Amino acid sequence: MNRARRIALLFFSLCVLGVSSSYARMYDPDWTAVTPSGHTMYYSVIDDNNHYVAVTHPNPNATLNWLNTSTGLWEYPTGNLILPEHVSHNGITYTLTEIDQHTFHNCSGLTGTLVIPNSVTIIRENAFSYCSGLSSITIGSSVSIIEKSAFSNCSGLTGTLSIPSNVQEIGQWSFDHCSGISTLELSEGLLKISNSAFQYCGGLTGSLTIPNSVTYLGQWAFAYCSGLNGTLKLSDNITMVNAYCFKGCTGLTGDLVIPKTVTKISNEAFYNCNGFSAMYFCTNSVPSKGSENNSFYGIRKNIPIYVPGCLVSNYNTQWSVFQFTNIQGRDFFNTDGNWSNAANWACNALPSDDANIVIAAYCNLNETATVASTTILNGYTLSIMPDMAMNSSTVINKGTAANLIIQDGGELYHNNENVLATVMKSIAPYTPGERDGWYLISSPLAGTANMNLVENLLSNEYDMFYYDEPAAYWRNQENLSLNFNTLTSGTGYLYANNQNVSINFAGRVTNAPTTITLPLSYTAESNLPGFNLVGNPYTHNITSYSTTNVATAGCYRMNETNDDLIVSAISESSPLKPAEGFFVLAEAEDASITFSCAKTRDEVKRTGSINVELFENDMVTDRLIVKRSEEDKDLVKLSLRDNRNKLYTMKDKKELAMVVCNGKEQPFEFKTVKNGTYTINVTLNDLDVEYLHLIDNLTGENIDLLATPSYTFSARTTDYASRFRLVFDPFADDDTNENFAFISDGNFIIANEGVATLQVIDVTGRILSSETIRDSFTKPITLSNGVYILRLVNGDNVKSQKIVVR
Repeated sequence: MNRARRIALLFFSLCVLGVSSSYARMYDPDWTAVTPSGHTMYYSVIDDNNHYVAVTHPNPNATLNWLNTSTGLWEYPTGNLILPEHVSHNGITYTLTEIDQHTFHNCSGLTGTLVIPNSVTIIRENAFSYCSGLSSITIGSSVSIIEKSAFSNCSGLTGTLSIPSNVQEIGQWSFDHCSGISTLELSEGLLKISNSAFQYCGGLTGSLTIPNSVTYLGQWAFAYCSGLNGTLKLSDNITMVNAYCFKGCTGLTGDLVIPKTVTKISNEAFYNCNGFSAMYFCTNSVPSKGSENNSFYGIRKNIPIYVPGCLVSNYNTQWSVFQFTNIQGRDFFNTDGNWSNAANWACNALPSDDANIVIAAYCNLNETATVASTTILNGYTLSIMPDMAMNSSTVINKGTAANLIIQDGGELYHNNENVLATVMKSIAPYTPGERDGWYLISSPLAGTANMNLVENLLSNEYDMFYYDEPAAYWRNQENLSLNFNTLTSGTGYLYANNQNVSINFAGRVTNAPTTITLPLSYTAESNLPGFNLVGNPYTHNITSYSTTNVATAGCYRMNETNDDLIVSAISESSPLKPAEGFFVLAEAEDASITFSCAKTRDEVKRTGSINVELFENDMVTDRLIVKRSEEDKDLVKLSLRDNRNKLYTMKDKKELAMVVCNGKEQPFEFKTVKNGTYTINVTLNDLDVEYLHLIDNLTGENIDLLATPSYTFSARTTDYASRFRLVFDPFADDDTNENFAFISDGNFIIANEGVATLQVIDVTGRILSSETIRDSFTKPITLSNGVYILRLVNGDNVKSQKIVVR
């Protein structure tokens, strides 16, 4: 029977029997088939061309029951019900797209699970009403409409009810009196929640979030859902809260947030909702005149009521028996977008330094901002963008850690503890044969953090190590005999991943002084004696820290471009960033380092250094720091690998990465592992000098660094190491351009090109030695302490240089 004839006969039958026209969509069954759960179902073809069918009631033209008139037997389905996506008949495969109205009405024998397949697009009215035995339902992902009373009085449903994102409309009474449902999950994409859709769902608990896609919220929609507690977040796109919508929701104890789009709150909308802890009106036009009697009847009059700051002085209106007696002015961010756009703020003006702000939208902080206090309402997000900082004396996050996001490079300064936030650290992948992808990381969370709860930390192929200084041992997180499962605030870790990931630390962030004890164990096996791997424990940059028995002049940080450590002087211009680890050097027993949480950004700067940076292919590959200070100390060279280009200076047969020099010049070494072209850049860090030259001992070039702070040169692996000098005094040598001999670590270093004769002459003029040399070379010193003259004869070019052997 085709569909047109079937509907015509059905309409005639309904008219004769006097059945309500609301049943006009019920279909004649065309055949029966057994479901995967063993039930005999009745199917009706609703689209012959596309082979769509509906599961329907066996007797659409008579009483609404499951009496099989041909057998005289009652065939109500029982137990679990799993409906199929496809059903075959006469060699044709049909797709199930509808559940017809009243099909399973009053089938109380259905117990356990109901599975509606992903092929179904519409659940018709009363389809499962009064199926009181059902304990859970799975609604297919293609369902777009749930018609009225579809699941009303399914009182046995328990646990979570999840409405898929494809559902656009929930009809009136759809889940009325489903009193056993404990959690309701509504998805973005939902447009309409009709009248009484969830009324008397008294078992619902927890906070309730109405998705922002919802534009209509009907009368009585959640009336008498007395179990709801916590925060109520309304959709940001509704214009009216209809009458009785949340009447009798006495368990709501969190915040009531009225979006800026709302212009009317109807009669008894929040009647007797007496548990709210605060009310936030996110609009610059509080909907008072458009609100009807008893909208807020029964709400406690002593709770804080927050409205945009620009309205406080001129607002004094009474809503029925409820009166604004506790207005507190706030600056509301209430439109998704950037902080710096004044139109996103309720008062159309950016907040001042002493403002108390409320985040009631999705806010990206794309500038450095200072305010008195920040409140982030549940369901909204404040994201501090890279290289931006939020300075807020008090931060109150009413949601979860996901509602306050500090992106990699962003900063949060605050004074109060127990702030929930997510701190992100970006990790680029390692590439076998190209880069190892090592990072030094740390946790910004208070106390210890369970590594399994740090998002993406243990994902993909990764490596993670903790450095055990007393044992001189790297402990691998994946080594079952030596592994560790928690991250400790103030401790650093070595980490790499084979994928681009963002490590997300979510929880209560550190906001208290943190002291780390640093062990010192000089052992024969130790390759990093005294060095300890620590980390920034805060959500903001660190520009200084206090220490005991620690080399305070600098630290080592990971140079992520060439997978090696690079020395750094900590300062405002070179801070330690959130989630960043670094090495410090313990110099004696009972060493420790203490970090103090910054209340403001005016920490003490470390001053008086010259940074000498080595560049290869526009990337910094190493650094030497020369300190011009009596208080600082030298710092030895630290590396995680030997095969690298490096800058250093020698003292007491030790390679130093940081040296204190207050004399006229400072020699330094350069060693390369491959022939190539390199660049040295020299910068001053909080230091003023009148004269600063770089001398290339190999080429004789003299560069005025105050005029040209960069020098590019060619180097070979066979070049002698003692190639450069920083000169601070124009009279450091009589003629620096003529210098060709240098002393380094017990050797003469001779700079020469071609074939020449080298003579060593004592103070009496006696020639002690004469030899032919080719190009530059290194010669061990065998002379006694004293003053000598070295003469280099290269054709007609003769150079003489006084040199002192000590």
